[in-house]
Amino acid sequence: MSLAVLHCSSVIVARCSPTQKARVVHLLQQNSTGSVCAVGDGGNDVPMIKEADIGWSIELSFIFCFGI
Repeated sequence: MSLAVLHCSSVIVARCSPTQKARVVHLLQQNSTGSVCAVGDGGNDVPMIKEADIGWSIELSFIFCFGI
């Protein structure tokens, strides 16, 4: 995975497996000082949402906050 995403203010992850989405969130968390927010609209986004500091599931209309 490219570290180029670390220089972006936002990252869109699409057409990836649930594991790959969670890995992108983890990479951002390990290499930034801010919080990482993940927004998803389906069951395949659950690992990404759970990995994020702030996770929002649009489909379920729940906001999950971890570690804040």
